[in-house]
Amino acid sequence: MSQSNHSEEEDLSSDSIPTDTSEESSEESSDSSDVDSSEEQEDIDVWARIQHQAMDRYQQEYEVLVQKYKQNGDTDTAAEIRANNALLPSYRKALREVLFDELKWMHLFKRDPIYKKIIEKQKNLMDMESYDWEEATQSAIHQRKFLLNKLFTKEEVPKQSVNERFHPYSRNFSGFD
Repeated sequence: MSQSNHSEEEDLSSDSIPTDTSEESSEESSDSSDVDSSEEQEDIDVWARIQHQAMDRYQQEYEVLVQKYKQNGDTDTAAEIRANNALLPSYRKALREVLFDELKWMHLFKRDPIYKKIIEKQKNLMDMESYDWEEATQSAIHQRKFLLNKLFTKEEVPKQSVNERFHPYSRNFSGFD
């Protein structure tokens, strides 16, 4: 079993990540100003969230494998490592699926009118007011909160007559409150 996983692992690890992004060069060029090269941003692992989402899809299988390896005499640490190694092909496939979902969501998000207005305001603050990315983004969100507040609207509670609410043969009767 470990040999077949090893060969799949080798095949998958030899895959190269394409660097050609010409398909969406217009969108990417508009996003290039969003990149902040400060040292704070370099410390953030941008892949961690997506990796965790991919691994979470196989949590149950992971736990079963860990128990199996422990029953075969492995220590906790060894069992966890073996389980992760056995699930590498699944993790990698799930990572690609999660990444696709995230990129699709981002693509759709960039077409949203509210998002466009926030980003327009953010870029204006960065260009005209010399805000950094984080400050401009927070300020743009705050300044466009009216648009964001429209995403949550108050719903009207349906009116019931007093007789419907308290009639014991009514479907809505809940006893004595």
